Amino acid sequence: MLRYYLIATVLVLGALAIGAAFYRPGQPLEVAAVQSTGSPSAPRSQAPSTLTPEPVTGEAPWALSAFPACFTQTERVRGPRSYVRSQLPAGLRAIPSGSSARSADCTVEVLADGLRLTRGQERLSVPRSRLYQAGGPPFGLFAPRELVLLHDGGGWWELRRYRTAAGSRIEVP
Repeated sequence: MLRYYLIATVLVLGALAIGAAFYRPGQPLEVAAVQSTGSPSAPRSQAPSTLTPEPVTGEAPWALSAFPACFTQTERVRGPRSYVRSQLPAGLRAIPSGSSARSADCTVEVLADGLRLTRGQERLSVPRSRLYQAGGPPFGLFAPRELVLLHDGGGWWELRRYRTAAGSRIEVP
């Protein structure tokens, strides 16, 4: 056993000796300091921008969340259809196609195949979606209310609950 310890010691000492023989220290780091006499220049004026921003448009299941002054998201559930449907609150009333929900300066139009959210010139659509009213007074009365959006995303479903601004209104034709 002692023989193996001696062989290992010789190997380690030999490796250290070979490493030390080829060790070359790097050049020392040289640092220089230079006196500078420059001064900062005066601010330069910029030409006014000629770019006019375009209104926001597109398709998005999160469209109502994009306008927090109008809609405040309180819950989000995502998963297979059976799971998401099991999470629907009791007492929902489907908002019929052709109706619109107004909250602050936003309008949600309920279409046959989805929703369209409008605020000023901004337009977002939520295809393959249904809008429901949860709790609160029946359609058409002024009162804060809760809306539930159910979106079919292809292989997954999504449920989002929103609180609307005070004085919101749902208009049914």
